[in-house]
Amino acid sequence: MRRAIKNESKFIKAYELGKEYAEIQRLINEGKIKKISEEVYEIFSQEAVNGKGQIAHKGDFIKIDTTDLPYPNDRTFFLANHKYLQNDEYKQISHPVYIWQAYEDICLEVEFLIKNKHLVIDRESNEKYYTVPLWGTVLSAARDAYLIFYSIKKDSNGSIVDIDFNFIECKEFEKTYTIFDD
Repeated sequence: MRRAIKNESKFIKAYELGKEYAEIQRLINEGKIKKISEEVYEIFSQEAVNGKGQIAHKGDFIKIDTTDLPYPNDRTFFLANHKYLQNDEYKQISHPVYIWQAYEDICLEVEFLIKNKHLVIDRESNEKYYTVPLWGTVLSAARDAYLIFYSIKKDSNGSIVDIDFNFIECKEFEKTYTIFDD
């Protein structure tokens, strides 16, 4: 696997679900966010498929990608990885992450995702090469997308016990991440 880091920026805009923001209302009006209840939202990111969005909850945050689509961030993850500046502006605290793409050899981490997180790799499809249940729905990504490993938890014997991961489409990755050598 290779490693990458999210590019530093002066700030990002993020919005806490459940609070009043014109931006969230705009996304709701455009059908990019659906308010299911006072506590639950459906977020239609690039990776949402079959008309089903990712499930997020009041208190979680959304960011907007470069294609003007929202994507959810779990509240705990967001607050641990962003510093509040003002209004809806935050500075993201970048940490190196492991990445993997389809042309690379299958590694232990990807095997774990297949076996334990129900990741499906469809070698016949370029558009839905990866499919996995995440964020309360089924997400898919194209063959050239990146798997991003936010954290890989291991037990005292070094065996993988959990992985926090997601997909990021290739164009979005190239705009927002830099790959580096260890």
